[in-house]
Amino acid sequence: MIRLNSEFMDVIRPFNIGESIRLGSDYDGGYCVPVSAISKLRFFYSYGYGYNFKFEENLIDLLNISVFLYDDEASTRQLFRQLLMSLLFRPFCKSSKYAPRKALKNFSNYRKMIKNKKIFYSNSKVVPLGSRLERNNKSIIFDETINAPSFEHLTAAIKMDIEGAEYEIFDRSAVNFDKFAIIIVEFHDINRNLEVFNKIVDNLSHHFVISNAHINNYGPISDAGVPSIIELVFVNKVFARNYSNVSSIPSPLDRPCCIYKPEIHYVYDKNRSSGAAE
Repeated sequence: MIRLNSEFMDVIRPFNIGESIRLGSDYDGGYCVPVSAISKLRFFYSYGYGYNFKFEENLIDLLNISVFLYDDEASTRQLFRQLLMSLLFRPFCKSSKYAPRKALKNFSNYRKMIKNKKIFYSNSKVVPLGSRLERNNKSIIFDETINAPSFEHLTAAIKMDIEGAEYEIFDRSAVNFDKFAIIIVEFHDINRNLEVFNKIVDNLSHHFVISNAHINNYGPISDAGVPSIIELVFVNKVFARNYSNVSSIPSPLDRPCCIYKPEIHYVYDKNRSSGAAE
């Protein structure tokens, strides 16, 4: 049994702020968000697509809002290449990476996504403020993706799953994150970025509370008891007038990201946090 670091778990301890719903895929790609905050949304900024836009699709079906989605990998050209590689290498490699069925599914999801009139998709690499723009991968500064009018009356939310680039985005951006209603972030390689991770969470805590914390079971737990990947949902305190600490994670609405591995649970003690990964 792997022990989780109690001090770290205290930092990410969520609050119960009322009714929540789960949007997105049944497993990896789904998130639990509070009803009080999402009901006010009109704009949604999503960074990192990964051929799965079920969360954005559910949000559009629920609220009929505009979604601005950025990803530097998904394009028609890239998907055709993926399909060709799967057909050529499948006879020699049984890895799911070269499964034609997976390539076809990715292509189908991509076509469905770009045909959705409420989704404004950009095949661009989002980079931190101050970065040198690269023409080859059509990079774009994160700050330039945010429209100022969307901040009115806390009607915008953000979801970020960009494989580690989130640290520089938060550290260098001039965007006023306090104006968002909800911020959803999948943090990667936390054990190697613990100092900046703690700084980000501390900065956000002035205007946000964590409404959901989910340990992604695809990532390992470090020897120090720190999970490698964690999904956090930050909710603006405007929508969290009354809240209390949760006694354990994950939420009953959460699902394991990897269906072949057990969910990672943690129980908070009344006096001192203690728990273990199962």
